[in-house]
Amino acid sequence: MTADIEQLKHRARQRLRSTFSISGFEPDKVFIVDLDGFVSITNDAENVTRFLNICHPGKRIVYRDSLGEWGEILHNDGAFLGFATHDEPACLSKLAKLGCVEASNIAGARNSWITAEF
Repeated sequence: MTADIEQLKHRARQRLRSTFSISGFEPDKVFIVDLDGFVSITNDAENVTRFLNICHPGKRIVYRDSLGEWGEILHNDGAFLGFATHDEPACLSKLAKLGCVEASNIAGARNSWITAEF
């Protein structure tokens, strides 16, 4: 079973065209940040959703796009459905509570919480 999941992750990672980092987690969410690669998270949403749902099944995907705007990638069990907007101060506050951003530096934290690059 583990080998099958690893193989799925490998295939999904190969399909990714965007570059992003995982910046934090909540029990029901994963937070990611676009690293301004050749293709944005927004333009690669189907592949990003598929990959993250394999790695973190069922979690909501909250992302910061290449323009610094926060949003959510909507999906149903890894199948991309669309986008929703998100409140940036609320996202940064949640990341601060999770220890991904220092609470005293939320205003300057836009690029300071990168933890894992794909």
